[in-house]
Amino acid sequence: MEIVEVIDSAMKIGLGALISSTATYLTLRRQKKHEKLSDLLNYKRGIIMEFSEKIQISGELSNNITHWVNQEKLLSRDRILADNTKAAEMAKDICNHVSSAYRLSCLIGDSALQQISEKYWINRNDFYKVLNDNDSTNLYTYNQLKQNADILRKDIFNHINHTFFNIHK
Repeated sequence: MEIVEVIDSAMKIGLGALISSTATYLTLRRQKKHEKLSDLLNYKRGIIMEFSEKIQISGELSNNITHWVNQEKLLSRDRILADNTKAAEMAKDICNHVSSAYRLSCLIGDSALQQISEKYWINRNDFYKVLNDNDSTNLYTYNQLKQNADILRKDIFNHINHTFFNIHK
């Protein structure tokens, strides 16, 4: 073999190694970027699921209180709202779940979801105050808060569906 052939073979081997290493680097870089994006999506999906569960639990507890109050005759509902520590404790649990859900919504970075969650938390906090105040004149306020909570919960779940759709884009 001549020196030119040796140099030619070395250049081919070196160029092949350079192409191979560059292709490997670019492939691994792209794969790592995809893994990070996938992990981020899984993280957001997990937070949204936990958020949704907290809102669902708060809704179920609210419905339990509503069902319990609605089972009573209309005349005794004011009396029930005036002296009901069990319902007030359940409302406190509701506030804790909604507060936790609000903090989770802050982690997602969705300002619209944060705003709806904050409104829902304020509503549920007022609900707790109504049940905790032991005031028999709160039936109207109780009904208003219940209706507003249903609307806000519906808005939250609609927004969650929209958020799930946008995550997969």
